[in-house]
Amino acid sequence: MKKVLVVDDDPSVGEVITEYLKDFKEVESEFTPFSQNAVKLLKEKEFDLVITDLIMPEINGIELIEYIYKNHPNVKVLACSGGGDSGALVAGIALDQALTEGADNALMKPFTRDELITKVRDLLKS
Repeated sequence: MKKVLVVDDDPSVGEVITEYLKDFKEVESEFTPFSQNAVKLLKEKEFDLVITDLIMPEINGIELIEYIYKNHPNVKVLACSGGGDSGALVAGIALDQALTEGADNALMKPFTRDELITKVRDLLKS
């Protein structure tokens, strides 16, 4: 069973992603709305994939990706963003930066369940 950590400061988004993943039988997911908790969880538990929002308070998604890339190089990262209040243009820039900083793939919000599951399957295969 693959383990996935979902990190999003919007609990409703994090819960939807977690719910999408529950239908994906090969995955066990855990959700935290706080990026600082994500770092703590990564130190305590083994994860195969982190799905992270990029625009968050405390530690933003780019900083979290840099931390994972340096400290947990075997963990895959799927970066997600809708651009917050700034919209799609900012989301696109943030997703490009995330890929540059070590994310393995990126997904623009809003996305469908099928889009998410396809990305997760691809990342967990490789």
